[in-house]
Amino acid sequence: GKPEVLCAFLRTGRKGSITDNLHSGGILWQINIQTGEIMFGTQADGQIVDTHPDSNIRLSGKKLKGFHEALQICLEAQKRIPEVPQVGWDVVISEDGIYLIEGNSGPGFWNCEKNNNCWKRMKKYLIDNHIQIVSSLSE
Repeated sequence: GKPEVLCAFLRTGRKGSITDNLHSGGILWQINIQTGEIMFGTQADGQIVDTHPDSNIRLSGKKLKGFHEALQICLEAQKRIPEVPQVGWDVVISEDGIYLIEGNSGPGFWNCEKNNNCWKRMKKYLIDNHIQIVSSLSE
């Protein structure tokens, strides 16, 4: 009955790529949803990083300005589509404001399963709420 945030990530691209997707070489940085602090990054090969390899900027430990406001925007958006039990919201936090780009009904956060428990938490949530899991990762 009430939407909740189970996990959050910052996506960063890599030099020479026009996207920030993990499968295009991007890095997925897990964010502590209570503090807004970046915890660590995961690359597609499962390697954990704390510093962006192209810029040499350490992201682990940095807090995202506007993070909690972005979470509120996502929660409000989720309230508008309660029939969709799982949405990965793409949000931009910029100096000009916070913008909701899109919602994905099949977000790929389980790409980092080896290195965090986000997929395990989501799987438990779906099972506990009797929501069918249609995924090769459901085992």
